Amino acid sequence: MPTLAELWDSDETGLKPDLSSRLQEAKDAYKKQFGKDLPVTSGFRTFEQQAELASKPNKYPVARPGTSAHETGDAVDIDSSVPTDFLKQFGLHRPIANDAVHVQVIPSAKGTQSLASLWDTIDVGNEPAAKETKAEKSLLGKAFEERQKAKDIFTGLGEAGLAAASGVVMPLVAGAKGIIQSIPQAIETGQAPAPIAEKIASKFLQEHPGYQPSTPQGQAYISNLQKAFEASKLPPILPEVLGQVPSAKPVAGEINEAFQAAKQLKKEPTTLPVAQTLGAQNAGAAQTVNKSVLQQAIAGATPELAAELKTVNPADLNSNALARHLEADSLPIPVRLTKGQALQDPNIISMERNERGIKEQYVEHFNQQNKDLMANAQAIKERTAPNVFTTDYVDDAGNAIGFVNDIKKNNVEATKSAYKNLEDLGGGKFPIDAQTFGKNALSALSKGEESEFLPEVFKRRIDEYASGKKEMNFDNFENLRTQIAKASRATDDGNVRHALSVVRQELEDIPMPGATAELKTAADNARSLAKYDFELENKNDLYNKVVNGKADTKDFIQNFVVRSKNADFQNSLDLLKDNPQAIEHLRSGTLDYLTREATDASGNFSTAKFNKAINKMDVDGKLDALFGGDSQMIRNLVKTGQYVESRPRGAFVNESNTFVAGAKALAASGLEKALNATTANIVPIGTMGREALQNRAIKQATKEALKPGAGVKLSDIGKP
Repeated sequence: MPTLAELWDSDETGLKPDLSSRLQEAKDAYKKQFGKDLPVTSGFRTFEQQAELASKPNKYPVARPGTSAHETGDAVDIDSSVPTDFLKQFGLHRPIANDAVHVQVIPSAKGTQSLASLWDTIDVGNEPAAKETKAEKSLLGKAFEERQKAKDIFTGLGEAGLAAASGVVMPLVAGAKGIIQSIPQAIETGQAPAPIAEKIASKFLQEHPGYQPSTPQGQAYISNLQKAFEASKLPPILPEVLGQVPSAKPVAGEINEAFQAAKQLKKEPTTLPVAQTLGAQNAGAAQTVNKSVLQQAIAGATPELAAELKTVNPADLNSNALARHLEADSLPIPVRLTKGQALQDPNIISMERNERGIKEQYVEHFNQQNKDLMANAQAIKERTAPNVFTTDYVDDAGNAIGFVNDIKKNNVEATKSAYKNLEDLGGGKFPIDAQTFGKNALSALSKGEESEFLPEVFKRRIDEYASGKKEMNFDNFENLRTQIAKASRATDDGNVRHALSVVRQELEDIPMPGATAELKTAADNARSLAKYDFELENKNDLYNKVVNGKADTKDFIQNFVVRSKNADFQNSLDLLKDNPQAIEHLRSGTLDYLTREATDASGNFSTAKFNKAINKMDVDGKLDALFGGDSQMIRNLVKTGQYVESRPRGAFVNESNTFVAGAKALAASGLEKALNATTANIVPIGTMGREALQNRAIKQATKEALKPGAGVKLSDIGKP
């Protein structure tokens, strides 16, 4: 079976590794951004394929066979619809002005030259300088006789060594030529030239600014690691030579300090011990508190998490990691955090994510977490709306609109009944002075200079009542009220609506000169019911839009919940508060809409989108208002999603699935070749040893990172 390093250097299309890697990153980004595959129309071509293509008519220029960049694996064709600016993000461009599909790697963006190839291009000379002593000549001669072996060791230890310390694969190229050309000086003084070391350390910090240890001790470790590592280029290359030169021993000592610092760096805790987090409490008090915390956690945790927590010594408890595990474990569908996620350690998170290319368990676990997060949104929806059985938020909106229309229907019937009661008390005659109503309406319109805005049909009728030519019975009264309401809904002219509302108000006042106390009481009741519905329509946006037919099911949840003003949202809840099922439809529709918006065409759930929307509702006070006691469960879902997708400051996650895993495999391959070389390839000790150690390490590290409650023990921090 081929190694990952071998697979990384090959490609079924025959493209160069640098182009192939950039192209894959572009494909992944294009799929994520546009929801479809990057339209690559051509890749590597053989001489024969190029000749066949050149013999046919083509829309774009075709190079002569033997001269095309496609034949060397340096070019691909990508449809011209793909923006050039998009390609440039991945170091790709269209270098031929009249060929809109031809794409190559931008020259300045080509990958950093490898250390091995750099050794082959450095002119260090085959003979020592004339001024050197015979012993020095012999020493340097031996050094350069081992040139090929040194090349592999330099590459392997240089890259893999730092990867082991921090998970970063660092291209140790800058200044390497100067170091090699300064070998005589280094051997004489026992030190690498300071300017070169400083230059490379500076470059490392510029390229990887994220790593920030949380303690002064940790910061000192990384500083020492960088300086000592850069000052120790020679010992890994020429160990047998350094053993013969007493003055070189200080450098060898720095190597030991560097790798001791690396080992300690991995052990540095990202969370302060519990005793420190408890302020002035002493260690004994902290242990007592931890014991109580553990007991409560075990009582409420799922069986598999509880089983792990029972093995934790209270003095060894990482309380922050435990809190995160409990939040994720409390969800309807428990989500198991990885060690890095529970600790929120940038280094561990980066290593877990970066090694997903070689550890399938990580890929499976991350995919399962994503599915569980989305499933939790659905489960919480069902829990907060147990009496709702809709299929989507549009269905929920239709039900909510129906409940609002029911409120309108009830209001109209109650008002009509009150006015009918008034007529009955009047002996079958509606006790309203129609002439007084007409005069009052005309006077109110005149005061506001609004007569000109009143539709003509209503002007004529009011004039008839004001002149005494027409009386008003109950049917006339009801018809006029209904016609005014319809006309108000039908117009978009605010002046017309206001003029109609003036007439309606005068009508609702029901002038009744000489009425009995009983009639007045009945009239007041009818007025109050009519006024309530009238003001509700004017002041409640949800009620107004629904009863006037301006609420659409497709954007109901967005307009009246997610994007509504806080005051309007509260008015909506007040309107529906006496109908628990209507509130459940709002809950169900809201969670369904937000979940769908956060899910792409491939079914991947974006916790970032979901969390952003929920956090906005929480800040606006809508979350508690709508979901009540269940809002904390939703917050736990949001927090868990943040832990899962977190990239804390200092993280160095490479979102491409191939780069980091491939680079690490190449570094391991360098060490493997070096060890094989030392045994003259009689027995492939390097290969056998690496595979055995790697398999064991992978199993142990993966098991540790993915077990229930990973990271809750302080003593586990720093373990593989």
